[in-house]
Amino acid sequence: VSFALLVGLFCAAGLAGRAAIVRMSDVIGETLESVQQDAQLSSRLSGAVTQELAAAQRYLETRDSSAQEDFRRLAREAHAAQRAMNLLHGQGAREMALVASIDARLSDIEVRYARAHRLADLGRREAATAEGRAARTGVEALLSDVRQLATLKARGVDAASLKLRRDAQQRGTWV
Repeated sequence: VSFALLVGLFCAAGLAGRAAIVRMSDVIGETLESVQQDAQLSSRLSGAVTQELAAAQRYLETRDSSAQEDFRRLAREAHAAQRAMNLLHGQGAREMALVASIDARLSDIEVRYARAHRLADLGRREAATAEGRAARTGVEALLSDVRQLATLKARGVDAASLKLRRDAQQRGTWV
């Protein structure tokens, strides 16, 4: 009887250990997926913003139609990334505020560059140059917000890593 009880207890412990490991694997998978998606969107937003600004300035200087097409395409891409980031679960108030600030600043710069492009198309180079200069005044604040968002996302990765380590240690102790 005692041997059967001992075997039963070992089986129960094995099942409990297996369940803990399976659950930990699920938690790790979910966390990594969330962190990866967040990082990809942040990178997409950052890349689209910087490339869009470069294309806007390039069109103003050269009036090359491919630069204008790039400007428009990258604007759509940047705003799509921003919308996707707003839909992510678990965003902190600071992250949401930065994404909103990036969107507002980028929109203002886009309007100014679009106005500068139209002025250049109309042959009003002096006015176009002045409007382009006005657009560039907001670039540093925009890029500062993008850097701050990247820093917050990096901290999020560190926090997720620390949480996973703690969970693994706790489950290891329990098992």
